[in-house]
Amino acid sequence: MIFLHAVVVVMFGQSVKLGIYAVALVDIPNAKSPLKFAHVELGIGVTVDFDYGTMRVEGQLSPKSFILDPNCHLTGGFALFYWFDATHADKSLVSNFVFTLGGYHQAFRIPDS
Repeated sequence: MIFLHAVVVVMFGQSVKLGIYAVALVDIPNAKSPLKFAHVELGIGVTVDFDYGTMRVEGQLSPKSFILDPNCHLTGGFALFYWFDATHADKSLVSNFVFTLGGYHQAFRIPDS
């Protein structure tokens, strides 16, 4: 069973923005079982800017996540960005999207921007 704790935030002002922030929890076989084959905690963030035409969906596994043994940690995350038509949207980006899954190896050094 998946347990989801979430909050929805709507910001009103010169533009309208929507945020959904959640933590999803999954235990296999279940939370009450003394022996677990997997425990997954996923932090999720969704933001939509209706004025600039952007949607961001991002997720990251918690360090508490494991599979088969509590010492075998799962890592990584995902991101989905989508650009749609809106009042102040960059028209060259409308209908574009990018999706990425995984994460960096712990020894990888991210280049300076």
